[in-house]
Amino acid sequence: RRDFGASRFQVRAGSSSAPARWGSALGWAWRQQRSLIISWTAALAIGALAFGAFAQSLQEAELPEMFKDVFSSDDLLMGYISYMTTFMAYFVAAFSVMAIQSLRSEETSTLLEPIAAMPLSRTSWLLAQVSVTAIASAGMLLLVGWSAGVGAAFATGKNSLVVDLGWAHLNAVPAVLVVLGLAALLFGFAPRLIGV
Repeated sequence: RRDFGASRFQVRAGSSSAPARWGSALGWAWRQQRSLIISWTAALAIGALAFGAFAQSLQEAELPEMFKDVFSSDDLLMGYISYMTTFMAYFVAAFSVMAIQSLRSEETSTLLEPIAAMPLSRTSWLLAQVSVTAIASAGMLLLVGWSAGVGAAFATGKNSLVVDLGWAHLNAVPAVLVVLGLAALLFGFAPRLIGV
């Protein structure tokens, strides 16, 4: 009794109601994944900006002929940009696998119990989680592409690279969705193999 209200800071009650959007499976999935989505998007966008800014230096440097083989193009700038797009797609695919892995850790801990108590099937819960991850992956690729385009446009003076790199990164969405689908299948049929 004597410790009640003895804090230096005033005790404040939280909100008595939540927005209606948190009551759906998709709303809950977004709320669960938003910090992961925001942190991965910010980190990849900063990295893509730096990679894009390196484009002009690559063009001006005296590079060995083997770089044309590595970038699969006689035009070093275009080869570098396509390589950078593929490289970023690998990271977004890694994000999608991590999002599925986090579901396994929530399922094995007690964090999923309040959701499991709701009238929501495991299939609906998984579909909502995978849908949010898929939409986030596509959005992440677009934002990372724009970020790389801003860096490349700033370095080269070619402003069209902003839009071009956004579209180029969106070309990787099907590949990322395949990885996401495989991770979700593994989670559904052999969850111990994908758990952390």
